[in-house]
Amino acid sequence: MIRFRDFVPLDTTRTLALTRSREDAAAVLARANAWIAAEGIAVLNVETVLLPVSTAEKNETGFHDNIQLDIGGLEIGSQRLQVIRVWYRAKGTM
Repeated sequence: MIRFRDFVPLDTTRTLALTRSREDAAAVLARANAWIAAEGIAVLNVETVLLPVSTAEKNETGFHDNIQLDIGGLEIGSQRLQVIRVWYRAKGTM
């Protein structure tokens, strides 16, 4: 059986910050590699996926979206996160 797991950049915003900050791609990849090593995962593929923030943070399998537009500095729609998705073979399956 084939499965996947998404690794979403963690919110690293400090208390009372004016702007939000998130973990960089290298840190997300390090978490994915640690999980793969710790669990002995048989990796089939690794990809990056752009998901709307609400979908990515909830780690849902459904995809809910509205298009984000930037009109003269005014953003309309959803923000996106670059997520690392690891496709792997479930343990006990061939």
